[in-house]
Formats: sequence, structure tokens, C-alpha cells
Amino acid sequence: LRGDLANAEGRLGEARNLYKQALKQGPMSARAIKLAMVERRAGNPDAVSTLQAWLADHPDDVAVRLAVADARLSAQDHEAAQGEYEKIIQIVPENVVALNNLAWLLWQSGNVTAALPHIKTALELAPESPQVQDTAGSVFLAAGDAKSAAALLRRAAEANPQDATIRYHLAQALHAVGESKQAYQILEQVLGDGEPFPERQQAEVFFKQLNG
Repeated sequence: LRGDLANAEGRLGEARNLYKQALKQGPMSARAIKLAMVERRAGNPDAVSTLQAWLADHPDDVAVRLAVADARLSAQDHEAAQGEYEKIIQIVPENVVALNNLAWLLWQSGNVTAALPHIKTALELAPESPQVQDTAGSVFLAAGDAKSAAALLRRAAEANPQDATIRYHLAQALHAVGESKQAYQILEQVLGDGEPFPERQQAEVFFKQLNG
């Protein structure tokens, strides 16, 4: 608790030491994750190493392995992240986060065929999740099922209307099913907001194509 307080107040060095003490006195995955998170906030390159050291003794700890995978994903180390998500699914085949993120990584790498079974399972387990709907819509569109993609992405955008990435993906799907006017209107609003999002550059290129 003292570590949590120090972390919340930005005293990262103190929080790190307190979490280390807690971890020595009573090893718990939650404490290992907290230690890694504060090290990451402090810019310590050993953040992931802390979690990997834990996994060496607790290889089936899904919570810690998921934290490692997410850290790898944030660092754009897609190959390492994919490997961690695959291990999680081996341990817990119905882990929605791992299924969704693995499908996303496979789609990003162009391996749509491999992504499909993972995202279909995730969609069965969490049909109302906007994140899963977004990934599923993108994978289905890449697989040639634009109609299903548009339906899923509409639902995702309705549930999460402020997410520019989802709305960009929806515009792509709408264009694919012949609703280019609505796709243009969505992109016009998304880009007009001026807010940054990961796919903004691609969205601007697509918008120019629609406008041309």
C-alpha cells in the first residue's frame, strides 16, 4: 500500500524499493506486475526483465505473461509479443485478450488465414466487445467478407464513437460495400477533429482517394 501511494504521488524510486520489499516478503504476481509498471514509468529498461524473471519460476502465470506480451506490443516488438500471446492461448485457450491481440498481430503481418480462427473464437466469447469487433471487422475485410466487416464495425463505432481508429476501419468497410459517401463523411469528421491516432496518416491517404 505504501508503494501504491508513492507510485500515485510520482515518487517512483521509493515505490520501486517498496514493491521490491513486498515481493521478497510475499511473492505474488500482482506485486511483480506493479514493480514492472513502476520501472517502466521510470524509464527503466529492466521492466520486462522483472516479469521474465518471475515467469522463469512461474511459467503458467497468465497475468504476468499477458503483461509481458502487452509490453512487447507497446514496444513494437511484434514477433516477441506474438510468441507470448501464443503461449497464453496454450495455457488458457479462451483468453479473449490474447486471442484478439494475436489475431491483430497476424492480420498486421498479412497472415489473415491464421488470424481468422483466433478472432472468430474471441468474437464467440466476447461478442459485444468493441475491441474484438474492431479486430474482427478488420480481419474479415481483409479476408473478403466486407458485409460482415461493416456490420461489426458499425456496432463497434456505436459502442465507442470517440475511437478514431474504429471509425477509420468502418470507413474502409463501408467503401468496400459501396457506401463511399458515408465513408467519406466519417473520415471527414475523424480527420477534422485534429486528434492524433495511430492510423491517421493512412486515413488521410484514403480520404484523398475518396475525394478524388
